[in-house]
Amino acid sequence: MTDSAVVHVLTRDPALRRALLAHLEADESLPVAAGSDPAEVKPGDVVVAPSSDCLPERCAEFAARGARVIVLATLPAEAERQRYLAAGVFAYLPMAIGSRPLPVDVRSAMAAPLPDPAAAHHDWLLLTKHGLVLLFLGSHPAVTVTEIATAIGISPDRTRRILNDLAAKGFITAKKAGRSTSYTINPDARFIHPAMAHVSVRGVIDATRPPAAGP
Repeated sequence: MTDSAVVHVLTRDPALRRALLAHLEADESLPVAAGSDPAEVKPGDVVVAPSSDCLPERCAEFAARGARVIVLATLPAEAERQRYLAAGVFAYLPMAIGSRPLPVDVRSAMAAPLPDPAAAHHDWLLLTKHGLVLLFLGSHPAVTVTEIATAIGISPDRTRRILNDLAAKGFITAKKAGRSTSYTINPDARFIHPAMAHVSVRGVIDATRPPAAGP
């Protein structure tokens, strides 16, 4: 633990933030940050955030900056825990403010060695996030941005940026209907890289589409 390290509670839920702050500030030895600006997180700090406010990709960004991240899950799931641990979080814990000694976990995090930025990305993937979004959309044509983000493990904002990129390159077509936007795959689009220029989107989506459920 460095002398200047502090604990950041990051959540968009004001009531939850107040509850977490009260729980942590009960331990007077913990230096809890007064604000809630993610930009203020620095190496050695501890980030406490619910899973709904800190997707694995965001946690990996904090870990890459040298912060130790504690994720609180309302409904803990093993598959989700593995994704967060692969992203470099220090701990994935159940959201049980009234019973679990969260300050103990925070003190352990502050005493732990600084995260290795490379470790936050050891779960490298063969496909980029753009490719994953494209293939997921191809197999789930009526999917929403939030559903794509959850499936891929990225934020909705980044999902929208990726969809805009794919639309700009002609891989998908975006159509607005009121306040919502639907996306349609262009199956005849060809991959950009010369080594893949002979491959159509249709061919890749057909090859990777999940098998149909049996009778």
